[in-house]
Parts: sequence; structure tokens; C-alpha cells
Amino acid sequence: MLSLTGLFAGCAFYRVGGSGLETVSMVAEVAQGWEQRLYPNSLRESIELGRTSEEFLRGDPEMLWLVSRELNALAYGHAPDDSEELYSLAYEIGFRCLAGNAGWLGRLDNSGGAVTVAGVERLTEADVPCMEQLVFSWVRLIEHRGFYSYIDIPEVAFLVDRLLEISPDRWVGYWGKGMIAGFQADPLSEVEIYMDLAYEQEPTLATSTADYLRISGGYPQSDLIVTPAEKFREREFLVNEGQEWSLENQRAVRTLFEP
Repeated sequence: MLSLTGLFAGCAFYRVGGSGLETVSMVAEVAQGWEQRLYPNSLRESIELGRTSEEFLRGDPEMLWLVSRELNALAYGHAPDDSEELYSLAYEIGFRCLAGNAGWLGRLDNSGGAVTVAGVERLTEADVPCMEQLVFSWVRLIEHRGFYSYIDIPEVAFLVDRLLEISPDRWVGYWGKGMIAGFQADPLSEVEIYMDLAYEQEPTLATSTADYLRISGGYPQSDLIVTPAEKFREREFLVNEGQEWSLENQRAVRTLFEP
């Protein structure tokens, strides 16, 4: 299993306090927004802190990853009126987050900013956290913007395929494949396969299951392998505060059952 802690061990700076030299981690401070993401104001404050930090301005990949992750959490988990704007910002920061990979950046420049197979082949395991946030925000942007943005699907599909090559034991790549299959009106069985694989990698997270059920609503009922109620009932997703995915699971429930 890929360790984000191992990839992003923390970027600390030092200041002299009353008790002598102290280590102060801006990254750790910004990361508190993620821990408090049930509260939208905490997320917004943390995002603003991160975006005005020295680390963010100089392009530190860990800080960029943290801010993009919190933007995605705010946009998806709380669905505010400015969700599309938040996803768009996370998407832009996702590309900045990958800019430290010179091979990827060179290929991106050569293609005029287009994501290509040759470009994604330069991405490595160290790029996975940034890739995941870019894929999540890009797919949600396509979902928000609708049919006219489907022109982006081939490019995000290149990223998703590379993500699965590098990290087949993480959920975002499979979820991305399932969402793309839904956008393209591929057989519902294909959507379900990828969403189930996403669920298997993160079985306490309801996002992939909820998205499958929502996508299935656009297909004839005869195509459903199980009904939405059965699919959701057989999986236990915890929503109470203190659970790892409480915000995301609350959002999934609202998506499925609110008018």
C-alpha cells in the first residue's frame, strides 16, 4: 500500500521562541483542515492558509496536494454553491502539483498543455497523491459541466490508466474508470465492475457505490444487477463524526436519498 506519509514526510521551518529553537510545520497546520473537514468553515480557513503560505507560493508539492485535497473535500462533501469553482481550482493546483516531475512537465509543454500517453508514462509512484486529486477534480468538473466538457475524457482517461498501472491497490483510479464509463454510456455492467473494484480498495467509503447507483438511474431498470436499495444495504458505511470517511459518506447518503 502506498504511504502518503512516506511520500510527503512534512516540510518544517524553524523559528526562535521563548524556549529556544522550535519546529513549526505549516504543512501540519494546513492538514488540520482535512481532519476537521466535517466543518466547512474549517476547510475554507485551512485552504486560505495553505494558498497564502510560502510553501504553496514556491510550489511545494506536499502543500499543493494538501490544498487540492481540501478543495475537493469541500466541493464534494459540502456541495456549496461554488463547488464548480472549487473543483476548477483543485484541478489547476493538481497540474501545479505534478510540475516537479521534469519529464512530465516537458512532455506537457511539448504537447501544448495536452495530456498524452507519452506524458503520463513519465509519472511515477511519487506522483500518485497529486494524480489522485487531479483525477478526482477533473472528473467532477466534467460531471458538473456536462456534455460539452466530454472532450476532456480522453486526456483524463490517460491519467486514470497510468494511475491504475502505478497504484492498483487504491480506489481513485477504479472510480475514475467507472465514472468515465458512465459518461460514455458504456454497458452498466462495466460501470459496476470498476465501482466495485473501487469499493474493494476502500470498503468503508461510500463514494463509488453512491456514484454507481446514481449513474444506474440513467440506464433501463432491466440492466440493473441489483436494485439501488439492495446494493447500498449490503454495505455498511458509517456516517457519524469520528469515522474516517464520515463527511464523504454523509454526502453519499444525501445524494441518494434527498429529493
